[in-house]
Amino acid sequence: MGNDRRLETIMRELEGVVAANRDAVEELVALGGMYLKAGKRGRGWELLARATRERPHDKRVAGQIREVVAALGLDVASALGRIARAAPGSTALEGVLAEEALEAADGAKAQRHLNRLWRIEPEAAEGWINRGLGRALVGDWNGARVEFGRAVASDPENAEARFRFGEALLRLGRPEESQAQFERLIELQPRASVAHELFGNALRLQGKFQPAIEGYRLALRLDRRNVNARIGIIWAWLLYDDAEVAANQQSRRAVASPV
Repeated sequence: MGNDRRLETIMRELEGVVAANRDAVEELVALGGMYLKAGKRGRGWELLARATRERPHDKRVAGQIREVVAALGLDVASALGRIARAAPGSTALEGVLAEEALEAADGAKAQRHLNRLWRIEPEAAEGWINRGLGRALVGDWNGARVEFGRAVASDPENAEARFRFGEALLRLGRPEESQAQFERLIELQPRASVAHELFGNALRLQGKFQPAIEGYRLALRLDRRNVNARIGIIWAWLLYDDAEVAANQQSRRAVASPV
């Protein structure tokens, strides 16, 4: 009884918070989960759908909803599908549903959710990012590049859009173009270790080994735990040494065989 009363008290407090603040989306998710736990399923599903409508392209909110229904022992795919039907147009939720289907080895179901995801025409950059992540999920990196490019066009100051666009370009073997994206990302987030790491990758793949090493060093100064930057600097040094050896051999051959 004591736990039930505490739960009811918390629920009343949260009701006041969400009534007074439309931006209290995390509180909406928590309150929806509490109503489900209390057996008031109708209200619980209503609040989770409302949270989805408030932030249809927010991956964090979709992830929180997934965590709530999983913690309550509900079938995650069925629960999220119910919310998606009540709040259509969520690129974030359709993306999570596609991931759930792939984890369950149900490729046909995953494709249905991806098709729904790609039919959504979002206004926000986050929605285009989610569309791109859906393309990447099935290995379509050229399609992902297009979607991430739309995200950048929608919001040039969006750091994740720059990151995703640059990453797709790297995967497609276009390091020169990706370099420009990572340069802008560094301007937006100069203390983000991963931005300098990816910038180093773009330079290394162009054979610009010394500036790549500097990029990796800066990434490590910002975060000593950045394993990828540490690996990148090792590769850059190895390739730089090989390039120096090759250049020296070429020079010696030129001297030995003058025109």
